[in-house]
Amino acid sequence: MGSGRPTFTFEEVVKHSSVNDCWIVIHGKVYDVTSFLTEHPGGEEIILGCTGRDATKEFEESDHSDEAKKQTEEFCIGEIHSASSVPIQPYLITTANLGLNPDERYGFAPPKVLRHLLLLFVALGVAFGSRIYIKAHQDPVTV
Repeated sequence: MGSGRPTFTFEEVVKHSSVNDCWIVIHGKVYDVTSFLTEHPGGEEIILGCTGRDATKEFEESDHSDEAKKQTEEFCIGEIHSASSVPIQPYLITTANLGLNPDERYGFAPPKVLRHLLLLFVALGVAFGSRIYIKAHQDPVTV
Protein backbone atom coordinates (compact mmCIF):
# COMPACT_ATOMS: atom_id res chain seq x y z
CA MET A 1 0.00 0.00 0.00
CA GLY A 2 2.96 2.27 0.64
CA SER A 3 1.36 5.44 1.97
CA GLY A 4 3.94 5.99 4.70
CA ARG A 5 1.42 5.08 7.38
CA PRO A 6 2.24 2.46 10.00
CA THR A 7 1.30 -1.12 9.14
CA PHE A 8 -0.41 -3.55 11.48
CA THR A 9 -1.21 -7.24 11.42
CA PHE A 10 -4.67 -8.60 12.13
CA GLU A 11 -3.22 -10.10 15.30
CA GLU A 12 -2.41 -6.56 16.48
CA VAL A 13 -5.84 -5.26 15.48
CA VAL A 14 -7.60 -8.04 17.42
CA LYS A 15 -6.03 -6.71 20.64
CA HIS A 16 -8.09 -3.52 20.22
CA SER A 17 -11.64 -4.88 20.42
CA SER A 18 -13.20 -3.13 23.39
CA VAL A 19 -15.27 -0.04 24.11
CA ASN A 20 -12.17 1.67 25.52
CA ASP A 21 -9.88 0.69 22.63
CA CYS A 22 -11.61 -0.12 19.35
CA TRP A 23 -9.91 -0.66 15.98
CA ILE A 24 -11.56 -1.86 12.78
CA VAL A 25 -10.28 -2.69 9.30
CA ILE A 26 -11.98 -1.40 6.15
CA HIS A 27 -10.47 -1.72 2.67
CA GLY A 28 -7.08 -2.64 4.12
CA LYS A 29 -6.89 0.43 6.35
CA VAL A 30 -6.89 0.36 10.14
CA TYR A 31 -9.15 2.80 11.96
CA ASP A 32 -9.14 3.69 15.65
CA VAL A 33 -12.84 4.44 16.13
CA THR A 34 -12.84 4.47 19.93
CA SER A 35 -13.82 8.13 20.13
CA PHE A 36 -16.55 7.64 17.50
CA LEU A 37 -18.36 4.71 19.14
CA THR A 38 -20.91 6.83 21.01
CA GLU A 39 -21.51 9.05 17.96
CA HIS A 40 -22.17 6.23 15.48
CA PRO A 41 -25.78 6.55 14.26
CA GLY A 42 -26.27 2.78 14.33
CA GLY A 43 -24.96 2.45 17.88
CA GLU A 44 -21.66 1.26 19.24
CA GLU A 45 -22.73 -2.39 19.11
CA ILE A 46 -22.59 -2.32 15.31
CA ILE A 47 -18.94 -1.26 15.32
CA LEU A 48 -17.96 -3.51 18.21
CA GLY A 49 -19.35 -6.45 16.25
CA CYS A 50 -16.86 -5.71 13.47
CA THR A 51 -13.66 -5.46 15.51
CA GLY A 52 -10.72 -7.78 15.02
CA ARG A 53 -11.50 -8.64 11.42
CA ASP A 54 -12.06 -7.11 8.00
CA ALA A 55 -15.28 -5.08 8.24
CA THR A 56 -15.28 -3.94 4.60
CA LYS A 57 -18.36 -5.97 3.68
CA GLU A 58 -20.41 -4.61 6.57
CA PHE A 59 -19.25 -1.05 5.87
CA GLU A 60 -20.22 -1.24 2.19
CA GLU A 61 -23.53 -3.01 2.84
CA SER A 62 -24.55 -0.25 5.25
CA ASP A 63 -24.81 2.20 2.34
CA HIS A 64 -22.80 4.95 4.06
CA SER A 65 -23.02 8.44 2.58
CA ASP A 66 -20.06 10.02 0.80
CA GLU A 67 -19.69 12.33 3.79
CA ALA A 68 -19.47 9.36 6.16
CA LYS A 69 -16.85 7.73 3.91
CA LYS A 70 -14.78 10.93 3.97
CA GLN A 71 -15.15 11.13 7.76
CA THR A 72 -13.44 7.75 8.15
CA GLU A 73 -10.11 9.29 7.11
CA GLU A 74 -9.84 11.21 10.38
CA PHE A 75 -9.81 7.88 12.24
CA CYS A 76 -7.28 6.13 9.96
CA ILE A 77 -4.14 5.19 11.89
CA GLY A 78 -2.47 2.86 9.40
CA GLU A 79 -2.83 -0.08 7.06
CA ILE A 80 -2.94 -3.84 7.31
CA HIS A 81 0.37 -5.51 6.51
CA SER A 82 0.07 -7.19 3.12
CA ALA A 83 1.31 -10.53 4.50
CA SER A 84 -1.17 -10.48 7.38
CA SER A 85 -4.05 -12.90 7.08
CA VAL A 86 -7.57 -12.39 8.33
CA PRO A 87 -8.08 -14.33 11.56
CA ILE A 88 -10.73 -17.00 11.44
CA GLN A 89 -13.80 -15.83 13.30
CA PRO A 90 -15.99 -18.29 15.13
CA TYR A 91 -19.41 -18.50 13.53
CA LEU A 92 -21.92 -17.21 16.03
CA ILE A 93 -25.49 -18.35 15.70
CA THR A 94 -27.71 -15.31 15.99
CA THR A 95 -31.32 -14.53 15.21
CA ALA A 96 -30.14 -12.67 12.10
CA ASN A 97 -28.34 -15.62 10.51
CA LEU A 98 -31.14 -17.99 11.47
CA GLY A 99 -33.65 -15.90 9.58
CA LEU A 100 -35.36 -14.85 12.79
CA ASN A 101 -35.12 -11.12 12.30
CA PRO A 102 -37.60 -9.72 14.86
CA ASP A 103 -39.00 -7.32 12.25
CA GLU A 104 -39.68 -10.18 9.81
CA ARG A 105 -41.08 -12.88 12.07
CA TYR A 106 -44.67 -11.98 11.25
CA GLY A 107 -45.77 -13.56 7.99
CA PHE A 108 -48.40 -10.99 7.06
CA ALA A 109 -47.25 -7.58 8.33
CA PRO A 110 -45.00 -6.29 11.08
CA PRO A 111 -46.68 -4.85 14.19
CA LYS A 112 -45.67 -1.28 13.29
CA VAL A 113 -47.63 -1.46 10.03
CA LEU A 114 -50.65 -2.86 11.83
CA ARG A 115 -50.45 -0.12 14.42
CA HIS A 116 -50.39 2.57 11.72
CA LEU A 117 -53.31 0.96 9.89
CA LEU A 118 -55.29 0.77 13.12
CA LEU A 119 -54.67 4.46 13.79
CA LEU A 120 -55.74 5.30 10.24
CA PHE A 121 -59.00 3.36 10.58
CA VAL A 122 -59.74 4.91 13.98
CA ALA A 123 -59.17 8.39 12.55
CA LEU A 124 -61.43 7.64 9.56
CA GLY A 125 -64.08 6.19 11.86
CA VAL A 126 -64.03 9.28 14.06
CA ALA A 127 -64.26 11.54 11.00
CA PHE A 128 -67.22 9.70 9.46
CA GLY A 129 -68.91 9.19 12.83
CA SER A 130 -68.63 12.90 13.56
CA ARG A 131 -70.14 13.74 10.19
CA ILE A 132 -73.11 11.44 10.74
CA TYR A 133 -73.61 12.74 14.29
CA ILE A 134 -73.57 16.37 13.12
CA LYS A 135 -75.99 15.63 10.25
CA ALA A 136 -78.33 13.83 12.64
CA HIS A 137 -78.49 16.87 14.88
CA GLN A 138 -79.00 19.26 11.96
CA ASP A 139 -81.68 17.26 10.17
CA PRO A 140 -82.84 14.19 12.16
CA VAL A 141 -85.12 13.02 9.33
CA THR A 142 -82.34 12.30 6.77
CA VAL A 143 -80.31 9.98 8.97
